[in-house]
Amino acid sequence: MAGIDLREKVAIVTGASDGIGLATAKAFARAGVRLVLAARSEKAMRKVAAELGGPERTLVIYTDMSDIFSVERMVDEAIGHFGQVDILVNNAGIGYFSPLAEVDIDKVYHVFDVNFFGPLVAIKKLVPHWESRGDGHLLNTLTCAGRLPIPFQGIYGASKAAFITLTDTLRIELAAKKIAVTGVYPGTVNTMFEKHALYDGSIRTMCPFEAGCGTPTEGIAEGIVNAARQRPRDVWFSWQGRRFVVAGFFLPKWLDGRMREVYDAALSMASPETAPEGS
Repeated sequence: MAGIDLREKVAIVTGASDGIGLATAKAFARAGVRLVLAARSEKAMRKVAAELGGPERTLVIYTDMSDIFSVERMVDEAIGHFGQVDILVNNAGIGYFSPLAEVDIDKVYHVFDVNFFGPLVAIKKLVPHWESRGDGHLLNTLTCAGRLPIPFQGIYGASKAAFITLTDTLRIELAAKKIAVTGVYPGTVNTMFEKHALYDGSIRTMCPFEAGCGTPTEGIAEGIVNAARQRPRDVWFSWQGRRFVVAGFFLPKWLDGRMREVYDAALSMASPETAPEGS
């Protein structure tokens, strides 16, 4: 289905310097979308921007999602530069691997700042703009970890659970204002997510393979662009993840057993001697 013509639309993509965000920016560019690349890795984004058409097509904005003023400035500069923003892809996020009894409270605050409060600030800034234009589309990158009790990802999952509730509630509240809201569930994707995550305790990975785990980012990115055209309620890229979510609702004890298997597998890979510096 053709859906909405995205040519000359303007999209903000947060976390655009690598992973899903970078792949999504490139996919949007191929669809004729003008872009705002937002992340902390300004040098990497400027290199990407040069490949995607330069300053006429792509605006680079240093953005720290844990800083309210940085997020507000991102939206203001995007609208000031292009005169409009049609799409926001709230993709930036940070993981935190730790037994819940061993978490660092400062890191917990940081995870919620990046994964929940920062995106909320961007939404609050953009909704009045979308209302004035009579149209807008919000795509929030979510995760099965926000719907499942995955061991050692409790804080990350809690931040995403809050973001899922926000996403589902916004969909209802903004529908009458002709603002679409889509939840994006990528599943396990082969990115630098674990490398960039925060850690406490002995857990250093949930992936047993040196080459990485998960699907390539390109397929996820194309799916996000298609979602921008079709504006569905949700997009799930992992059949297995969705199966666990549904099964857990009807068979919670079964899900507990499967998650205990994940717990045991993660412990078997724990290696305090290889803990990264500054974790």
